[in-house]
Amino acid sequence: MDNARLLIGSGAELIRFGHLSTGAPLEGVAILRSQKASKTGGIPIASLSILRHDGATWVRAFEANREMRNPEGYVGLDYIDDGWKFEGYDVSLSDKGSDNSDRFTLYFTLLGPDPGWPTEIGWNKVTGRYQEFGGDSTAEHQIFKLELKHPPHRNTAAQSR
Repeated sequence: MDNARLLIGSGAELIRFGHLSTGAPLEGVAILRSQKASKTGGIPIASLSILRHDGATWVRAFEANREMRNPEGYVGLDYIDDGWKFEGYDVSLSDKGSDNSDRFTLYFTLLGPDPGWPTEIGWNKVTGRYQEFGGDSTAEHQIFKLELKHPPHRNTAAQSR
């Protein structure tokens, strides 16, 4: 994990390390903490990266900062809101998904005045990557959602402010 600070910045803190899910490669979860207070009992973060051991080095398997991404694209969103003020996430880690399956799962709730519902990100052993998990409230309709390679942008006028 020597290059964790190079991948996510100085002040990186390793909060989980090992084979996080059955069949998953060796990984570490590194964060940069937020100064904001947790409202859900999770860990307030400004940034999170899951780093995967790949031969002689570590590579980023998932990252969450203003948006969430894996190597295939964006996860946990339908579009990018350029006018939105990002204040960080309150993240909780679990060894179970919301469908009670055994898998490493992260629940991200926005910090700030309108936190909304948590976004569930879990290890998908079929694709070998971290993806958003969800759907309606019945277990048979919950699925891993595909990534967006080029999500549309909204509120682009806010970029010029």
